[in-house]
Amino acid sequence: RVLVVDDHEANLMLMRRMLQKRKHELAFARDGAQALEVASKQVFDCILMDCNMPVMDGWEATEMIRKEGGLNALTPIVAVTANAMAGDREICIAKGMSDYMTKPVNKTDLYDMIDRWKTRQHDPASASSDNMAEVQSPQQLASPFSPLPAKKDKE
Repeated sequence: RVLVVDDHEANLMLMRRMLQKRKHELAFARDGAQALEVASKQVFDCILMDCNMPVMDGWEATEMIRKEGGLNALTPIVAVTANAMAGDREICIAKGMSDYMTKPVNKTDLYDMIDRWKTRQHDPASASSDNMAEVQSPQQLASPFSPLPAKKDKE
């Protein structure tokens, strides 16, 4: 299951088309407040979060999802944003996001991102170093995790 959060209808439709081709179960929210509501009711494998939205932005929504300790506190949250300036990725990671990709979204990059994160868990204590843990069983959720190397961004 993937939650897609974006305030622009065109972006939601594009993400829907791309992700349905891969048979992902999808849910949608139009702002951070809606994302919090949806994320409090069902578990997701990954959340794709726009950053600049009305009502509540993606950074605040991510911080609240992490702090509330609910169903998706450890779910990978990937920033999907038009912000592409130096330092934007670091801001997203500092706010609790697991990874970062810029718009316009490339289909292959999106699929790679989902595949990379769908079996992993966000580690809030070490998010800045991109330490993530693979989840293979519910019992493993309570055990210590070993860090995985971060994927290098394309230059």
